[in-house]
Amino acid sequence: MPVNLEGRLEELKRQLSVFPDPTEPPPTMLDVIGRSNRERDWKRLLFHYLSPDAAHNLNYELLEHLLIALSDRADVGYTFSQFDLNEIQIDQEVSTP
Repeated sequence: MPVNLEGRLEELKRQLSVFPDPTEPPPTMLDVIGRSNRERDWKRLLFHYLSPDAAHNLNYELLEHLLIALSDRADVGYTFSQFDLNEIQIDQEVSTP
């Protein structure tokens, strides 16, 4: 039985037309408070959420997720072992005026 490709494509277009048009992503925390263009604020925010001992109660979860994602990328050349997780230290880069 021959496949009616044009008919299937039209059906796919019809099904996809139900989805709303994509919009811009929602603003970040720093966008909301008007500080998204300041590198120092981004560094402080990353330092806070990647530090397992901070008051966010994420422990090592975000840090582990980030390190696994980095190790999955072929262009980075990083390998991650969960056994090393407790030995990783997060340092904040010192900014100068």
